[in-house]
Amino acid sequence: MLKKFGNFDEMITPGIIKVIYYISLVFVGILSLVMLMGAMAEGELLLGLLLVIPIAIFGWIMVRVYCELIMLGFKIYENLKNINEKLDQKSDEFNF
Repeated sequence: MLKKFGNFDEMITPGIIKVIYYISLVFVGILSLVMLMGAMAEGELLLGLLLVIPIAIFGWIMVRVYCELIMLGFKIYENLKNINEKLDQKSDEFNF
């Protein structure tokens, strides 16, 4: 385990991104509730609902898109690594 960690054989960032994703979802939810409470304090509950619900949905979607964009780089890396390994195997078969 420590050898893989020290040699950078295994990426830990994808796991961290998943944790950041869930924390961000909670943060967007709490922020939406705070905005709704602020609208209720001003006596604008209907306007608050009309604004907070789309903002919350947009916020959750943007958090997901941002995390997916980060994960995309890691998926590209994994696929390139697999392609490279397959090419190495093919070249070993043709070398006598």
